[in-house]
Amino acid sequence: MKFVYCIVFVSLCSGQLCAQNIFPSSGNVGIGTSTPNQRLHINGGNLKLTNPGGYPYGVNIDIDFAGGWAREFSLSYGGTGKLFAFGMLGLDSVMQYGYIGGNTTAFSPYSAPWMTFRPNGNIGIGTIAPGTYKLAVEGTIGARKVKVTQSAWADFVFEPDYHLPSLQELEQYIREHRHLPDIPTEQEVLAEGIDLGEMNKKLLQKVEELTLHVIDLNNRLKALEDK
Repeated sequence: MKFVYCIVFVSLCSGQLCAQNIFPSSGNVGIGTSTPNQRLHINGGNLKLTNPGGYPYGVNIDIDFAGGWAREFSLSYGGTGKLFAFGMLGLDSVMQYGYIGGNTTAFSPYSAPWMTFRPNGNIGIGTIAPGTYKLAVEGTIGARKVKVTQSAWADFVFEPDYHLPSLQELEQYIREHRHLPDIPTEQEVLAEGIDLGEMNKKLLQKVEELTLHVIDLNNRLKALEDK
């Protein structure tokens, strides 16, 4: 039955109905054009893929290639190079990462930041190496608001049993260590960065400690004035 359908299809395309289509036994295939310049050239229409009855409900394209490979879908204009592409890179038949970007191959004259998706779920923007971060950004992030959740806050400073270091103790510590207690050193920050939520908690702790010292000094000053 399939052989009969094939004969009918070839017979129809031999007349005017498929005058703008070409299905050679070898070479490029053209739909909407009789002069295709790629393996499949569709002119003046869209490409539609459907899979209504299968699971998952979509279309899968399997890439069977051993060794190192990169396969992508890209958009260009006027044959001047890739404007946008998405695909994936593999080495030794193992996927390294999927990516979205512009200049993803050497022959494209356009450049755009990459977004990469590692198999472990880590995402990189502007970098192909997010490391252990779930999201790594090589560049500046712009936002109207950033919310960081915390499991604890620095209000313990106001508890009655909290040991507030004296100003003399603080002075001695600074002279010896050249930084505030519980605050990371410059070397630690340069090497490891900072946790925004944790750093804000530590800074608040220092502000609260200073507030208690100011209150104490004010009470002492008032006592002297009363005398």
